[in-house]
Amino acid sequence: MYSERAITSAIKYIFTILLPDYSDEEVAKELAGLDFEAIAQAVRDNARTVYAFEAGGDYEHAFVYCGQELFPQRATKLFETVNRCQADFILTSHSYELWLLEDMTVMAVSNMTVKAACGDASYLAEYRTVKGKLDADCDIGFMPDDLTTELFELCEPQFEGEAPFYEL
Repeated sequence: MYSERAITSAIKYIFTILLPDYSDEEVAKELAGLDFEAIAQAVRDNARTVYAFEAGGDYEHAFVYCGQELFPQRATKLFETVNRCQADFILTSHSYELWLLEDMTVMAVSNMTVKAACGDASYLAEYRTVKGKLDADCDIGFMPDDLTTELFELCEPQFEGEAPFYEL
């Protein structure tokens, strides 16, 4: 689980799905600029339990709640594409997300978010539903260039030397 080889294979699989008309050589060219060692470390560091419903605030005594687990294992969000609609101090957004599970399954998830902010305090509620495994039939509008950008952003702590070092 979460080995560099498995994560690399999963990322290659995602690009193969996102670029169905590309040859293996063209997909490899798209992947050439990625640092898979840093991506593997970032995926491990960002793995967490994902809940179908989460609510919480960033102020003292905020009500924090988590619903049932969305997956039976930890996962790392690799990518998110967002459509936003805002009104005054309420921000609502709908997004599609790609999650990499510990068993290297890539899942497409729909997320509805409502964030209320007033002054320095904010409260966030998120509701996620699984759309299914990422495959050739899954059409959720992810672009390979956007995924590459997200992977670089995921690795920023490794590039900046802020990631934790694990000693044996």
